[in-house]
Amino acid sequence: MENNTRPTPQQPARPRTRRSNSLTVKMLFIGAIMLLLLIPGRMIMNLIEDRESMMREAQEEVARMWGGVQHLTGPVLTIPYAVTTTDKKGNSETIRGTLSLLPEELDVAGHIDCEQRRRGFYDTNVYTTDLVLSGTFDLPADLLVRTSGTRIDWSAAKVAVGISDLRGIEESIEIGFDDHQLATATETEHPCFEVGVSAPVDLTAWTAVPDKRMRFSIPLKIKGSGGLHIVPAGNANRIRFSADCPTPNFCGNFLPSTREVTGSGFSAEWKVVAQNREYPQKLWGSNFRHPIRQSELGVNLLIPVTQYQQATRSVKYAALVILLTFCGVFFVEMTRRRNIHAFQYLLVGLALILFYSLLVSISEHLDFGLAYFIAAAMTVSLITLYMYGIVRQKATAACIGGLLTLLYAYIYVLLRLEVFALLAGSIGLFVILAFTMRYSLKMEWTRPEER
Repeated sequence: MENNTRPTPQQPARPRTRRSNSLTVKMLFIGAIMLLLLIPGRMIMNLIEDRESMMREAQEEVARMWGGVQHLTGPVLTIPYAVTTTDKKGNSETIRGTLSLLPEELDVAGHIDCEQRRRGFYDTNVYTTDLVLSGTFDLPADLLVRTSGTRIDWSAAKVAVGISDLRGIEESIEIGFDDHQLATATETEHPCFEVGVSAPVDLTAWTAVPDKRMRFSIPLKIKGSGGLHIVPAGNANRIRFSADCPTPNFCGNFLPSTREVTGSGFSAEWKVVAQNREYPQKLWGSNFRHPIRQSELGVNLLIPVTQYQQATRSVKYAALVILLTFCGVFFVEMTRRRNIHAFQYLLVGLALILFYSLLVSISEHLDFGLAYFIAAAMTVSLITLYMYGIVRQKATAACIGGLLTLLYAYIYVLLRLEVFALLAGSIGLFVILAFTMRYSLKMEWTRPEER
């Protein structure tokens, strides 16, 4: 019997779904949008740098009119000398120079009164200080030994104090030296500093009583801005002062031996001996400015971290905020079966970038914390309402708003932390990644027939 059964034609393969491909394309689009958002992000960084540059210019302008960072050196005794040499042919040559004697003891004490001056939107820390420099000079015994060809002109000596910015001098400076009050004049050719004041003094009588200690007392009332630095010029130095600035930055070649910083100000004391420095008490020659300047100690009187520094730190987290927000929107798109266009992702990203512009502009008028809250509230509200307009579900839009709120709160905590910022940031990122991985397990990445 003939079998008329025709073979069943092979069924054509079921066309592969394009769901996986569409997800891949969507993720590539999201990545491209993130790269595109780096351009306005860079523009925001340039804006912050420009505003910070304007702030520095305003501070420099205040410093030009008030007085800059003050560097104090001395007092120093300078005595001219001449050395005559004769060669084998009988020709003589005289070399002239300056001998600088540093104090045996130096005691500096005083108080710094700080205030903030505003130029436009910008604050500058300026100060007025009352200091007293006191101590003694000892005459080295070897200087009284007559050396052939060397002549020291003790009658033409000067006692000088280096003050880096003479605009800060509020009252005429008189140097109390060996029970005499000496009027000073500007000094610009000193071997130990660039500019300061000096007074002539005749030391001839001192050489007749070499064991006598010459005492000095120099009251200074000067203005400055930014900081105060002092050279420990003595063989034994004790430097102590206080200020009503609660944010000091102790700097220079020596840290304070003791210090106390409170919410209303600080006090500090340094004790330095000549063996801690790289130059001796007797300086023969014409230029010792660099090694002397290198031995300075002092304090910078800081204004608390500026809004631009904090804004710059916050912009560095922009990529993290955008990535996590896009992940949240992408999960919404998959779970709610809502197709969100790439252009809508771009608008959400631009809203996130605009946050930093709002932050910088508002912080120029308000406290940084309040400015951060206002800018974050505006951004979260805008994106939440926009997401509601897309998905038409209040709960979903509220979830995106809650995610953004947590992100901005997390970033703000990192901005406030300093020592533990890296640790807190690393732990936070680990928790965020773990939560994202856990949530992604619930996602349907492919259709059942593809499994």
